Formats: sequence, structure tokens, C-alpha cells
Amino acid sequence: MKEVNREELAILVKESKTNSTKGLLVLGEPGMGKTFALKTTRMVSAIDVALDYQAEGIETVKAKINNMISYEGMKVTIDDLGAEEQVKNYGNELDPIAFVIQKIYAINQSAESPIKLYMTSNFLPSTLLKKYGPRVMDRLNEMVSIVNLKDTNLRNI
Repeated sequence: MKEVNREELAILVKESKTNSTKGLLVLGEPGMGKTFALKTTRMVSAIDVALDYQAEGIETVKAKINNMISYEGMKVTIDDLGAEEQVKNYGNELDPIAFVIQKIYAINQSAESPIKLYMTSNFLPSTLLKKYGPRVMDRLNEMVSIVNLKDTNLRNI
């Protein structure tokens, strides 16, 4: 995992969106600027995706992600990876973010143009591994480059 400051992160984001086949997972403490660096018009919060699943089911989650893929040029951007909980919809328990990661991985296995995944998280890789398990994290590691944003807290300036 590479440590970067905000300026280096901006370069990595630009390079990832134009040259790389991989997306990015940006880790770091709250207030570092992770969300700002990856912000898109259709970015979703992992917590909101989980609540959407709980309230309306998997079709709503699929529609939200498909909308992003269509309008963001084969990119999906999710904020606050790991902050969501497993939720139930009519008794069916699921972590919808783990579902999204695995679904995008499956699509990318046969796609001519892979979907790029961009995510932010306040958690370390070891915490994400405990939450999602080795299978999901293995797939995530194949689809993204993981960087740790180390800089001054923008909320304390």
C-alpha cells in the first residue's frame, strides 16, 4: 500500500481514469479529502446503499450501480467502504457492498471494457479483510490499487 499526499492522489486519480485498468481504494483518516478527491455526480455512500437494500431490495441497488456505470463512463464510486452494516430485506440478509464488489468482478471477467471501481474508507486493509473476508478482498485487490492518504486534516485548518 502506497502512502500519498493530496497532490499525489490527484495525479493518481487522473492517471487511473485515463491510463490504468484498475480503479482506486483510497484509505485514510476522516477529514483528509478522500471523498473530495474521488467525487462524482453519482457517487454513493456505502451506508445509503445498505439502507436502500433494506428498504427496497436488491433491484434498487442494481439500478443505482447500473445508473453510475452508464452515466460515469464505466466507473462506480462508493464512499465510506466498511461503514455499512449487513442488513435484511424481507428476511434476506446481505452486505450489499460485498455483493456489488463481487458482481463487478464477475462482469469484468468477460467484459471488453472493465468497470473501474473507486472507493474511500477510513478503515485499514486488515479491518476490511475481517469485514468482507478473503474472497471479497482478493477480488477487490485485483480491481483496485490501494493507497493511503496521509496529509493534514482539512476540517482542522
